[in-house]
Amino acid sequence: MNTSPSIAELAKALAAAQAIMAGARKDSSNPHFKSKYADLASVWDACREALTANGLSIVQATEPSERQEVVVVTCLLHTSGEWISSRLALPVQKGDAQGFGSALTYARRYSLAAMVGVAPEDDDGNAATRSAPNGGGKICEHEVSEILDLINAGAVDTAKFLEWVGAASVEAMTKDQHARAVKQLKRKVQS
Repeated sequence: MNTSPSIAELAKALAAAQAIMAGARKDSSNPHFKSKYADLASVWDACREALTANGLSIVQATEPSERQEVVVVTCLLHTSGEWISSRLALPVQKGDAQGFGSALTYARRYSLAAMVGVAPEDDDGNAATRSAPNGGGKICEHEVSEILDLINAGAVDTAKFLEWVGAASVEAMTKDQHARAVKQLKRKVQS
């Protein structure tokens, strides 16, 4: 990883962006493994608005390589001029245009997710939460008030926040959603 001489403003902006970023939706299917995954577009959807709102942008470029690999350089830029960059080289399975394109997309997706801290939504964890005896229960009036106070204190967009949490309303949140929400909102308020 390389950085500009200072990343103080970038770090502050990234922390604010991460406080409101959602997980990347696993909306693509891998028929070979019979599984779902978050594709590049889903990773971008999870972070684009939060990055932009905090003066951050991403540039991804390729570098030449003498091996059968793709090399992607991902740069996180801040309006202050500060930056962080990282380089990822991935082998290409099939040496044709489709093989290189596939490896390039894969490298871009993982580089972007790693650079900004986006993770795919955990479907198994969400299923476990729904079946948990206490985790699936609705929150009480005091917990609703706590969330609303933190949303106001952090000047958080309630609709976007509820989408990130996965709840139709604050009152409809489960105990586990409440715990995760409080943690994220407190980070936002402290930044």
